[in-house]
Amino acid sequence: MLKNSNLKLIIILMICVIRMSILVQAQDNDIKYVTQADSRLWINGTSTIDSFTCMTRQVSGYADIIKSSGMNNNSLRKDKVEVAVPVFTLNCGKSIMNDDMYNAMKANKFPMIRYELINAHIASKPDSTVGTFNLKTFGYLTIAGVTHKADITIQVERLTDGRFRLTGKKSLSMLDYGIIPPSHFFGLIRAHDKLVVNFDLIAAREDSLVRADTRH
Repeated sequence: MLKNSNLKLIIILMICVIRMSILVQAQDNDIKYVTQADSRLWINGTSTIDSFTCMTRQVSGYADIIKSSGMNNNSLRKDKVEVAVPVFTLNCGKSIMNDDMYNAMKANKFPMIRYELINAHIASKPDSTVGTFNLKTFGYLTIAGVTHKADITIQVERLTDGRFRLTGKKSLSMLDYGIIPPSHFFGLIRAHDKLVVNFDLIAAREDSLVRADTRH
């Protein structure tokens, strides 16, 4: 028979092994994706005389994906996704238009556009031939210090290098966010209230980027 001291030692070792196993499983279930430099976001709008586009490639974001949060039930409720865009990086093609956009969006006071995912579910089964599927998402979009709910359908594509491409668009009203549409020449030229925010984001696993850096 084992002595009490030996038995206690074995029990302590077993507890340590179990705790380490739980820790490793938790780490395996938590995957972080980050946006890449080839991501972009652009805003399409119209005015009384023309249409315009304001674009930026300065899109920072991350997604903490919990494997156990339920791909089996098509739910991503436990995952955390946030995206931020600096307003001053939006380029409308002309300096005067840039200044008008920054002023209208109160960029000095609210320099970031932010999106936070609340929940999402898979709207279409993944297509194994092209590796794409659609997500129905619900979250909060904050512009010029005003936050509103935002429902967005996102197409997700798995790229050949293991990264993911997320594309979609959202129509919104400037007035809903307290933004007065810019105007010129005493109001003769005025931007229309409706805008369409488009995004084309590339995301990669953070641990894969770390491994790539260590190889250089």
